[in-house]
Amino acid sequence: MMFSKRRTTTILLSCLAGLYMYVTFSAHQKQVAQSNNKGSADKIMHQFMSLLVEDSSAKESSDKDKNCPFRNSGLYRSVYVYEHPDIGPSYMRSPRILNRSYGIEGVDAELFSIPKWQWLEEKENWKVFNVGPFKIGSSMEQYSLDTIVHDIITHPDSCLRTTDPATAKLFYVPYLNSIDFHKYGKLFPSSYDTTPHAQAIMDAIDGDYSGWNNIWGLTDQFWKRRQGSDHFFTHPEPCHGFSHPRWKRGNHHFIHSQMQLKPPIMLSVELSTTFVKMYPKCAAKNILLPYPIPDGRVFNGFFVEEANQFLQSQRVNISNLSNFPEVHQRPAKMFYSGGNHGTCEHMRKSIQHDYECSPSKAFYNSLGKLSSPYGVGMRLADFCPCPGGDTPSAKRMFDAVLSGCIPVILSEDFVWPLSREFDPENKAFLDPEHFSIRLNSALFFEPKCSKENCTPVSSNDPPLHDFLSSISNEKIKSLLEGLKEARQTYSFYRFDASHPDQLMREGTLPDGGASHALLAALEERALGKKWPACLEELQNLGDNVVQPRAFKC
Repeated sequence: MMFSKRRTTTILLSCLAGLYMYVTFSAHQKQVAQSNNKGSADKIMHQFMSLLVEDSSAKESSDKDKNCPFRNSGLYRSVYVYEHPDIGPSYMRSPRILNRSYGIEGVDAELFSIPKWQWLEEKENWKVFNVGPFKIGSSMEQYSLDTIVHDIITHPDSCLRTTDPATAKLFYVPYLNSIDFHKYGKLFPSSYDTTPHAQAIMDAIDGDYSGWNNIWGLTDQFWKRRQGSDHFFTHPEPCHGFSHPRWKRGNHHFIHSQMQLKPPIMLSVELSTTFVKMYPKCAAKNILLPYPIPDGRVFNGFFVEEANQFLQSQRVNISNLSNFPEVHQRPAKMFYSGGNHGTCEHMRKSIQHDYECSPSKAFYNSLGKLSSPYGVGMRLADFCPCPGGDTPSAKRMFDAVLSGCIPVILSEDFVWPLSREFDPENKAFLDPEHFSIRLNSALFFEPKCSKENCTPVSSNDPPLHDFLSSISNEKIKSLLEGLKEARQTYSFYRFDASHPDQLMREGTLPDGGASHALLAALEERALGKKWPACLEELQNLGDNVVQPRAFKC
């Protein structure tokens, strides 16, 4: 009887696996004390089996990945994803979990049982029940970076994972801290306490691996190899990290809640100008990313069409509306919609007052209620003011970019991600001056229009609307050209008319410009390359550095 090469390999692997299980189990029963030898046997067998199937699996992988959008990335099949010890390979388990797994006499299985990683189950439940960031228009959308990154790395159509930790360039810990923090998809959590899994990560980063071994149930072998500098984590919220900073913000938050000055690579949606200037090398060790926008209507053309239909119904004569952001023939000079809250509440109130007095606000009032204030409103204006609030950044900065509305930054501590503001040495990054305007926010702490009759208080100090109206059409055209590139860079999904409205819920692979920029940035930091420069920077600064605990408006 003749067998194909693939079938012969399968039969051989099955025989070897059976023999391996029998030998390993016998060895554990007879030599309980030799746990180190057991781990070595596991690793040796793993390496042997990897070599055995290398030729056949390489071809299968190549065929399978031919349509993978990340096929040409330097991280192709190079990221190891930690798995729960009940699912992952035995050689990645901690010694105590190994003992429990093999039924060692005298070891209490219940004592060393590892709880499920609830956030991964919650992610699937939130999908089913359409809650949290999976619900269109939810406030939780802005906190979906951890979910987006998890999809990029683990999506079935992605091709970044390797099953061999020994050859991995990077290690991904799939801890979805926003889901672990916001139980049941609620915006305001029932508790601000640090969770056990988050505390175990913080301890491991500081060199105490007991929680990593006993709570996560995983080996610390690969942590110790490079002090965790080849491991990466996500911080999807500006006001939260592994722990919640409560009332302490500024550098204190970045250093203690998010541990941005430690060896691992931290992916976050916010760093401050103050922090980046104080720690340029350590900031560059990490990766600053845009707030995700997973609303498919942004990418499939729904909002552009709705804005077009809305104007036609109101008999507003604007040509080429569907070509946004290529044209600047928008009916309003500026659009603003923001709550009066946060550290910069006084500035927000001032901007809101002057906006109420502007011709742009009168235009929007004449249109009636918009079906989507951001989705449609931003697409009808040239400029979108973006003040600081609870923190220097907000999702509105990126809503504006993706809407083709030129962002007007009124936040001293705000830093554009993937830009030269974040890393001046990276010439491949965006230049914010090409697509946005930054104004001195201190000039807008007080209203510039009279509260009695809306007239300008001073002819030498015009309101924001009047200042923006003075900007030439040539300058607007130039900024819109830069906005095209920024729009691609800050999009985790491609612009595609066939995209569903609920991208994350439908399981669409995030393969837009931001995803590719993330992978390029991770590749630059693979094997912990940027940690030594950060460590040297910290040693030169010493311990007597005064850390601000608040952001600058």
